[in-house]
Amino acid sequence: MFENKRHHPRVPLAADIAVRMRGQLLHGTVCNNISLSGMCIVFGNHFDEGNFGKVWLTQHYPDESVVFEADFRKLWVKPITLDKSLKRMGVSFVEMQPHQRDNLWRIIQRQSSQSKHIG
Repeated sequence: MFENKRHHPRVPLAADIAVRMRGQLLHGTVCNNISLSGMCIVFGNHFDEGNFGKVWLTQHYPDESVVFEADFRKLWVKPITLDKSLKRMGVSFVEMQPHQRDNLWRIIQRQSSQSKHIG
């Protein structure tokens, strides 16, 4: 059986996000998974890659909307094997404000409870 041994386990999340790196807004960016320490971003457009950026994510739930934003450091970029026009980028959050960490925690908790009911 699969056991997630990460310090901050990843939670599946497919959500549109806004990402800015080196002053460029990346279009068509989607969060693939998220944790308290970072996320995996899927993107299709080419851009002048830097090492740092900012991400914005809004999750709408029946009883609330949660807005999260954070600065990040790029960890890696890899092409997606099945679709060479898309890439994945792993990022680590840096210097997060306490209320943003609380918002991220709420998103992770809600996604974790939803994913337990899938499949």
